[in-house]
Amino acid sequence: TRADAASDSANCGEVDGDNLKSPGWPNMYPHNIENCHYSVSIPPGKNMVVYFHFFELESQSSCDYDRLDISTDQGEFRRFCGVHTDETYEVTGNYVNLNLKTDSSVTKQGYDLYFIPVDPLPSSVDRKKRTFFKKKLNINNYDEAQDGRIKDAVKAFVETRGLKRAESESPEDKKPEMI
Repeated sequence: TRADAASDSANCGEVDGDNLKSPGWPNMYPHNIENCHYSVSIPPGKNMVVYFHFFELESQSSCDYDRLDISTDQGEFRRFCGVHTDETYEVTGNYVNLNLKTDSSVTKQGYDLYFIPVDPLPSSVDRKKRTFFKKKLNINNYDEAQDGRIKDAVKAFVETRGLKRAESESPEDKKPEMI
């Protein structure tokens, strides 16, 4: 994973390998950012999970004031503001594009994001059900109707910077291990 294009402004935060921090991190981000743009390549045959290790921008229902837009070359788009710490957003395509814009009023701490390439899930599985959290067990396709068992066993492992990721495996009726 690497940033293919830097931002249009010299004060737009920094990309360090698989990590992007907001301008001024860990302090408040500045006012009046017009266009901080990053484009991160997605390895061939992979999806990309954007992990929000920390995320706090000015909150407003339509994110008109301060926002981080995330899009891909495949037409996926989502706008983020407010608090989204320990959340994820999984995308497909060749590139994930991020664009930060702020206004002249409220500022917050900003964001500390990680980019995690993952194998695509089978088409029968809704990728919105795949979860990635720090310090939490992740379960794909959990089925409460089967007496607390899960259809696809889950393997949790620690990645760099303490991230834990779950991937589906085949063994039947395996209960998850707590970490």
